[in-house]
Amino acid sequence: MGKPRKLKNKESFFVKIRKRIAFQLLFWFLVIEFPVQCVLVYVSYWNARSIIQEESINNLSAISERQVKAINIFFQQALKDVELLASTPDMYKTTYDYQTLRDTSSIEKEAKFDSLHRGFLMKYQETFDFDDLWVVSPTGKVQFASVEQGMKGEMLQSKKWQNTTVGRVFERANILLQADFSDFSLNTKNRGALYIASPIRNAQKRFVGVLIVQINNQNIEKAINDYTGLGETGESILLTKFKEEALFVNNTRHAPDAAFKKTISLNQDANQIIAESLKGKNGSGMMIDYRGEEVLAKWVYVPSLRSALIVKLDTEEAFSSVQVLRNILFVIVLVTLTLVILAAFSVAESFSRPIRKLTLFTRQVALGKLDEQVNIASTNEIGELADSFNQMVNNLQKSRDELQDYAQNLEQKVAERTEELQAMNEEINQSNEELSSTLDFVNRQKAEIEKNNNDMLSSLNYAKRIQEAYLPSSEKIAYLFSDYFVMLKPRDIVSGDFYWYHQINPDEGILAVGDCTGHGVPGAFMSILGNDILNSIVIQDGCIEVDLILNNLHSGIRKSLRQKETGSKDGMDITIIKVDLKGRVLHFAGAQNPMVLIQDERKYFIRGSKMGIGGVQREKERIFEKHTFPLISDTIIYLYSDGFQDQFGGLDNRKFLGKRFRELLYDIHLKPMDEQKDILDQTFKDWKQAYKQLDDVLVVGVKIEI
Repeated sequence: MGKPRKLKNKESFFVKIRKRIAFQLLFWFLVIEFPVQCVLVYVSYWNARSIIQEESINNLSAISERQVKAINIFFQQALKDVELLASTPDMYKTTYDYQTLRDTSSIEKEAKFDSLHRGFLMKYQETFDFDDLWVVSPTGKVQFASVEQGMKGEMLQSKKWQNTTVGRVFERANILLQADFSDFSLNTKNRGALYIASPIRNAQKRFVGVLIVQINNQNIEKAINDYTGLGETGESILLTKFKEEALFVNNTRHAPDAAFKKTISLNQDANQIIAESLKGKNGSGMMIDYRGEEVLAKWVYVPSLRSALIVKLDTEEAFSSVQVLRNILFVIVLVTLTLVILAAFSVAESFSRPIRKLTLFTRQVALGKLDEQVNIASTNEIGELADSFNQMVNNLQKSRDELQDYAQNLEQKVAERTEELQAMNEEINQSNEELSSTLDFVNRQKAEIEKNNNDMLSSLNYAKRIQEAYLPSSEKIAYLFSDYFVMLKPRDIVSGDFYWYHQINPDEGILAVGDCTGHGVPGAFMSILGNDILNSIVIQDGCIEVDLILNNLHSGIRKSLRQKETGSKDGMDITIIKVDLKGRVLHFAGAQNPMVLIQDERKYFIRGSKMGIGGVQREKERIFEKHTFPLISDTIIYLYSDGFQDQFGGLDNRKFLGKRFRELLYDIHLKPMDEQKDILDQTFKDWKQAYKQLDDVLVVGVKIEI
């Protein structure tokens, strides 16, 4: 019988290909070349896109400026036309005649008089291209209406019309005695309307009535719907705020029936840009429009109309040329990669032939044939490798002979070395026993220290929970303030800074922020004492005037700590405010600490009295000053201790300082209160870095909506 044949372990085709130099060179060529090509394509594409976006935004900005200018020119001219018409002798004579007729009129006289004056009043309406024209007496009675004749006899100062757009514009012209625009609104026929009201004076400049006209909306659209420079998809939209929605004032290219019919909700996150523009903010960039399409847009607030103009262009049209550039770049990358692949295979073949020959020789050496030499005629590194390999084979043959001699003496050397290792092992065992004893002692000491620390931390954490129970709950503060935040960062676990709140009645509340002397446990004791005394003054004694509260708090601290006998200087700096929503007034008093108030984008920094609560009193009686502020609109208030502004940090390890802190508050005051707190917290961390926190930090921000 013949010998059984051994099955060869054949590798798959793909494994062999992967091991070839050509494949490896191709792989590394692609690793180096392909990312570079991708980066170049990416940078080129986005640079081109950025340039086109910037040019498109600049074009939209120029168009918006042109249209805003056209709108302002139109409305200024309309205002002058109405003022001119109101100042004509015919107009004040007609107004006087209507008022005289009111006292002595009959139905027949009134009809005859109305037909007498209607002709020239209608002529004025047609001449100035008004949609409607009303003559109103100083008492608010509509004496004449050219189109909506059902308005005749209506009283604009009645409850029915008092809070309407036409009622308000009449009131401004009647009181201020100057021409003014109304907001865009829907008239009695549920159509879009904008009114201009101007006082009517007689020859002696005496006020005798009000002229109200309704502007023709088509003239407004002529100024807005000029699509020059807006391509095939661009359009302009004039929006005005109507309740909680943005109302379209004009018909648009994509919504030809949108004027005073289509609205956009301002409460949705996707429409925040429109909401901000209606608040007076200008800007530009990408946004999603009312169709759900991505567009490039420029949004501008038009103060004269209290409206926002948005000029936009679809991004698909704006970036169409960039898409062509992207396709060209893809073709270039494919051609380059093809050339790289061909070059890799060509270079690999020039290396692989001598390497395959050298591989066959190494297999012979692996079988133990050390008497052969490899012959490769090459002058490059592969030829040098072959010469080195021949030298290696000669050295291997020499080393094999030497190993045979060395093996004979190896057993004796191993025995000697074993004895030395046993001796060393005994010494190591003895040292280990000594180290183990020392380690046990250290572990016992460590466990005792850790127990003491844990006991101390447990006590402080329990004290923290007690202190937190003294602080007012979020439900109490939220009862009076529409939005607020509290940022409290104790230097240690418990804090010497505290805040206090009491609800007097549904419309009144008192808020205080205190900074006690010291921090940690001593400061926490002082904060609890201050909290209890405030409760006694306000809740038990019924004292709700902020200056008197501070006077009594000062006396209470000195009495509780017996400072007159002991000379103790402990106390606190504190700010306190009382908010009266019904009376729309804010009262403030401070002991050392200030208050920051922001109202109608005007910023106020109010310092407290230059004396603290408690401590040494050299004056006969300590009296704190009270400040009063009217709450005429939405107001934001910040009360804070000095921990934030006194913190060292930054690049030069300096104090943050009060001026920088107030500028930070001014910069963030329009953001939601939760976001303001996050910004303050992150700013404090970034400033402090690895430096130690020096004091407790407390910042309280509240928003009062009027």
